[in-house]
Amino acid sequence: MIHQNMHMLNAAVKAMQARGFHAQYPEHPKAYSEAAPSQGEAAFNAALHQPFKALLQTGETGWDGGETSPYTLETGGAIHFLQQTPWCKGPLLPQKHGGKRKADRL
Repeated sequence: MIHQNMHMLNAAVKAMQARGFHAQYPEHPKAYSEAAPSQGEAAFNAALHQPFKALLQTGETGWDGGETSPYTLETGGAIHFLQQTPWCKGPLLPQKHGGKRKADRL
């Protein structure tokens, strides 16, 4: 099955490496309400130059926003995201062994 879908995986990885966009299937505008585009744009504009606090993460060490936004082409970070310490007991790490990686226990 992987071989049949390798072209899809490669396209997704290429977009990720280029920090671009990838969707295997096109958006279907009729799936959204007529107000959705203006609501989405308003939500995006409200998030600009603000810390993005919607992610429920632990182990944050500060805020980062030094990237160039692919949407506004602004440098210096149009939206600021949490910096994470890689050794935190966050949801991205398995809770097995107390949430620590094997290297932590050496």
